[in-house]
Amino acid sequence: MTTPDKNARRSSIKRTTLGGRGIRFELKFHAFTLLAHGAFFLIVIMLFDAATPMGAADTITWESYPRAILRIDGDPPKVWGLYHSTRGKKDELILLLWEKRFLRLDTHLKEVMELEAATLTGQSKRLQSPTDDKTAKLLPSGDWIVRDVGSAFRIRMILTEEKHEIEINLPH
Repeated sequence: MTTPDKNARRSSIKRTTLGGRGIRFELKFHAFTLLAHGAFFLIVIMLFDAATPMGAADTITWESYPRAILRIDGDPPKVWGLYHSTRGKKDELILLLWEKRFLRLDTHLKEVMELEAATLTGQSKRLQSPTDDKTAKLLPSGDWIVRDVGSAFRIRMILTEEKHEIEINLPH
């Protein structure tokens, strides 16, 4: 059914009655409004895609944990630092600086990768590393315990070849 609307334009109107209660719904479909909305969303998506830097997908940005507690073989190490990935969950990817080594801990996959120090860039509070680091070495690990213990998130695991027990407490 085609009827003029309040501006004397012709539009298609569909009238439906539900359950004989006399409730009527009018649905107007205008091709030009659908096209305009689609074009607007396409432009927004293109602008958002253009705003992201090209290299951002190829690197992981690490920020330091200010109040983390680390113990290796029951004692705190002399030189250490803990960093979390800025993408994804805060406690899923962790970068551990231990003496002169950088260990990337993935608590979801329960694996440890040793990164070359030369592949990391940045200052002490914020570092960047490549996502696909071909020089990273997978270290055998086991006895993973990853749990929330109330006031902190606790990660405990053992580097099996080196026989080092690493325990990390990350306060909420």
